[in-house]
Amino acid sequence: QFLYFIEKKKKYQPPKKKIIMAISQDFTVDGVEFQLTGSDEVDNTGAKRVWDAAVVLAGYFASGDKGKKIVRGKNIIELGAGLGYLSLACAVLGARVVSTEMAEMLPTLKRNISQGLGRIKGEGRPGIHDVQVHQLDWVQHETDIPSLNESSPITYDVIIATDVIYIEDYVLPFLHTIGAILETSPKAQVYIGVHVRDEALTLAFQKRMAAVLNVTTKILPRKKLPHPYCTDEWEHAYIIHAKRGK
Repeated sequence: QFLYFIEKKKKYQPPKKKIIMAISQDFTVDGVEFQLTGSDEVDNTGAKRVWDAAVVLAGYFASGDKGKKIVRGKNIIELGAGLGYLSLACAVLGARVVSTEMAEMLPTLKRNISQGLGRIKGEGRPGIHDVQVHQLDWVQHETDIPSLNESSPITYDVIIATDVIYIEDYVLPFLHTIGAILETSPKAQVYIGVHVRDEALTLAFQKRMAAVLNVTTKILPRKKLPHPYCTDEWEHAYIIHAKRGK
């Protein structure tokens, strides 16, 4: 006598989407305090909070004369600015900044930039420039690069971005956007803050970046980052530096 066990097929249940709630966060950059607030109206994690990669890159820029020299008095464009933290940090350090995002993110970004600049200027610090906010969506292959001056194009000295390497389909459009900026700003240096989510994708990105943009790339040694970002607690976040030429 044979006994048959028939296993019922379970109805497919898609994995639950992790819900990330918007939060308000307080920051201090080079002695200046300001607050940024996320938005639950946009289904994008970049609209919810400031992620660690941006904190590490801002900390590097604000650490000592070497870090500040990278941004002070420079023309900077940020790709995928999120809540605007890194753009505001660079403004505190004396840069002229164009902060860019996709259309759905612009209201949140503009609100935070406006409130943040109001707080920063209220501190009475000299040499603070306004931060310009523009739409630029590399996922939609937008390559109309905004300028600091509408009447005459101004080249950028530094291109910055953080926490943008987490979906493979976004990598090439992102690199092509950097390439479009380098066409008119060939001497611009690129700093990308990376939050490692997919290690294989992250490692492949650096090689692809070098090949697509014809740049030299390096990961900044953790020991050269300021405390606490040089500790193991922050090993999930690091900085890629790229430039053309030696």
